[in-house]
Amino acid sequence: MIAAEKLRFAQCFNKLAIALRLPTADADVTAQRVYWEALEGYPIEAVEDAARHFTASAQWFPKTSEWLSGAEQARSARALAKCLPSPREEAWTDECDVCIDTGWETLSCEGDRSCGRHKPHAQHKYVVHCSCRHTNRTWQRKVEELKQQARGKAE
Repeated sequence: MIAAEKLRFAQCFNKLAIALRLPTADADVTAQRVYWEALEGYPIEAVEDAARHFTASAQWFPKTSEWLSGAEQARSARALAKCLPSPREEAWTDECDVCIDTGWETLSCEGDRSCGRHKPHAQHKYVVHCSCRHTNRTWQRKVEELKQQARGKAE
């Protein structure tokens, strides 16, 4: 945290002190300074995230070590969130309802040779290439990933 964020920290500290009913005598300027010095290596957003977590879940005002741990977890969570792709705006839907983007259409054979077998046989299910393979982006992406994996193993 930088010195300009000291006011935000003071507000955060005071809100947490009120929420967790820290006695006024324990929430003085000296206590704030001790916590500030312990936490100033963390981004203010991580410190505030940790304080919100303590407000919702703690029974007692956190020790500096607990707040440090909470700020570290919040900083890690924020860093991870930056690395992850943004969530989808719309709900997931399969491009093909027939094969559910697997590229294979499941059919049933009644034992009447519709599956291509020539001898009499029992009822069963079988698969054929789905007609969506040429246009289904999800299936094409999966195939490309498999090809890249196979190239990697061959090298």
